[in-house]
Amino acid sequence: MMPRNLATITGIVAFLMLVIATSVRAEFKLTPRISLREEYNDNIFLTSSNKKDDFITSITPSLGIAWKTSFLELSADYGLNFSFYVNNPDQNQSDLTQAQRAKVDTILTLLPETLFVKIADIYQRVPIDQRGPVAYDNVFVNLTDSNSLTVNPYLEYPITSTFKARLGYTYLNLWYKDSGGDNTQDHTANVGITKQFGERLTVFGDYSYKWHRPEKTFEYDSQTGSVGASLQVTPKLMVSGTVGQTFFKYKPATKQFPPQFLGYYWDGRTIYAVYYQPPAINTAPNDSSSTIWNAQVSYLLTDRVSLSTTYSQSFANTVDQGTVKNRTVTGSVSYNGKIPVTLSAFATNGTYTQIDREDRSAGATIATRMPLTSAITVKLDGSYTKYQFRPDGEDTNRYSARAGFDYALAFTTIGFGYTYNLNDSTVDINDYTNNIVFVQANFTY
Repeated sequence: MMPRNLATITGIVAFLMLVIATSVRAEFKLTPRISLREEYNDNIFLTSSNKKDDFITSITPSLGIAWKTSFLELSADYGLNFSFYVNNPDQNQSDLTQAQRAKVDTILTLLPETLFVKIADIYQRVPIDQRGPVAYDNVFVNLTDSNSLTVNPYLEYPITSTFKARLGYTYLNLWYKDSGGDNTQDHTANVGITKQFGERLTVFGDYSYKWHRPEKTFEYDSQTGSVGASLQVTPKLMVSGTVGQTFFKYKPATKQFPPQFLGYYWDGRTIYAVYYQPPAINTAPNDSSSTIWNAQVSYLLTDRVSLSTTYSQSFANTVDQGTVKNRTVTGSVSYNGKIPVTLSAFATNGTYTQIDREDRSAGATIATRMPLTSAITVKLDGSYTKYQFRPDGEDTNRYSARAGFDYALAFTTIGFGYTYNLNDSTVDINDYTNNIVFVQANFTY
């Protein structure tokens, strides 16, 4: 599987590519940044009792690269997030392998307008399980380092000026630092067609075959076929939709049982021990199929107010619990005026395919930025989610809110703020509150 420092290797490779191609005419931008943050956190482990507070110093140097030539588009961001704890120094992140974060997106054009290769690599911290503590500005509880490498060569062939065929292959290598994480390699082959009817209507079809090879959960092959369309109904109204079917075929997972002792048998001369060998069983889930869909409507109510809604059913792979089928409804209202505001609501039902588990969630988020002057901005954001975890019978209300002020100078933005997190569960041990006060400075050169 993927080495822990693959993001570093990817960054070095990107740098070497940059050096080798200096003779090529290019658009190039280099953006060094460093962020300094000091915070007081009254519950760093998000526990219901025996809370541990701490003063935390964070130093985050990073480097952004944007590079574009006739055959290459590269966007890269590599950083190190060093953290130091006054009362809990065992939580310090001062080693390069602990502190690195990276994101690389590359598109190689091997044959103009026809043959391409997309390469993406992301090294980041991700939540392990939504049933565990999840909170604004939480940096290590219920989180693990993850590296996701995607390599996608694909061919786009214009059959006519309005009819295009696509053939591609995608390799995914997913690694988790946490020992419970399910490291995975996926190989996906796909073919698709797209047809445009004027400027308003586009229809498309796609077929893919995926070989899913995790280390800990059940292996499977899946086939997915789908058709869809997007239509610009009016200059303000856009609708799109996709519907299809996914078929799962699981690789047999044989479980052997030890022989069972039945007793002794005497044939008149010799005593024999008699055993029974139970037959092996296949523990993999049954092969299955399911409909998938995604419907979306976007409407520009005014020049500054936009509405959107989606309804979808799809499959995703979790960090440590195998595949989950998610049915999701979302809606949002965005105001893009002097004080921009985005309000979103959602509801998701997640049914796990390999274990007896169902997670239901519904809630809302809000975010706004209020410029007080040309240099001072107030930022507010918050979220509420109602969870129902089945069959465990746990219900949880989770609240998070954050408020801050930013003061922008020529090369520096100074800010301070406050973060509040609350988890109210029917299982008392899972309750927690969390208060964070912080001050920070971001330098961009």
